[in-house]
Amino acid sequence: MKYVLITAAKNEESYIEKTIQSVLNQTIKPEQWIIVSDGSTDSTNEIVEKYKNKYIFIDLIVLPPNKERNFSSKVNALNLALKKLEGKQFDFIGNLDADVTLDKSYYEEIFYAFQKNPKLGIAGGIILDCINDKVIPQNISLNTVAGAIQVFRKQCFEKIGYYIPFKYGGEDAYMEIMARKLGWNVQTLAELKVLHHRPTGTGMGNLFNANLRSGKMFYTLGYSTTFLLVRCFYRVFDKPILIGSILNLVGYSKAWFKKDKCPAGDEFIHFVRSEQNERLKSLLPFRKKRHIVKTSRMIKIQ
Repeated sequence: MKYVLITAAKNEESYIEKTIQSVLNQTIKPEQWIIVSDGSTDSTNEIVEKYKNKYIFIDLIVLPPNKERNFSSKVNALNLALKKLEGKQFDFIGNLDADVTLDKSYYEEIFYAFQKNPKLGIAGGIILDCINDKVIPQNISLNTVAGAIQVFRKQCFEKIGYYIPFKYGGEDAYMEIMARKLGWNVQTLAELKVLHHRPTGTGMGNLFNANLRSGKMFYTLGYSTTFLLVRCFYRVFDKPILIGSILNLVGYSKAWFKKDKCPAGDEFIHFVRSEQNERLKSLLPFRKKRHIVKTSRMIKIQ
């Protein structure tokens, strides 16, 4: 099984060395790992350069500093890495964030899941957010994979094509929605735990701004109002309790008033809403409920 990794990193000096070491410890190592430093101004470049000089499969692309990181710049960084992989022989491609750590057999077990299911297009483990010496598992459905750790079958990735930028983020959600639209399975493997050292949604601002931005992102991804209302109700106890759901709705409303566009087009929106309608139907008492991965809310880090 041959695989390659791509990583977009900006000012990740606190985490990226842990990520690199966890990849180096894998039972199956990547054929190539392209890390794009997206205008880092801390010691990210020096840390990656140190490992690049020791390991031939690690490659570093350094982009000049910009005033602020936005979601378009991250997409551009990922697509730059992808262009460098053109012509490379591999079976799988992983998008790996620069602030996670993996068990040493992580990719080996991922590939075993791909072998068992020829229709599996995207797979990944479950994220455990590290907060104040504790890890808090994310609640996630089994037919989605956290963007920080998505692994694609090459054929699936090629059918989808390159990442496209969304104004408020969501390029990873776009990829997995497109995979399902094209007939591929998307699966979280709940037995594979991944430590995420910076909680999801806080990398570009505090938790309040992140929830507001998420609401805007849901709008540009084509979420229906009904589905978002139900989602916010079910997640009302996610931190920040109640406020997070309210901010999601406020952000969604702001994007609606601004008439922000979905860059993926009307056909994409239609598919998103048809999926969401099926999920809403599954909540009815006579329908089989959707399988949600929900583990212990809090676990002490040893």
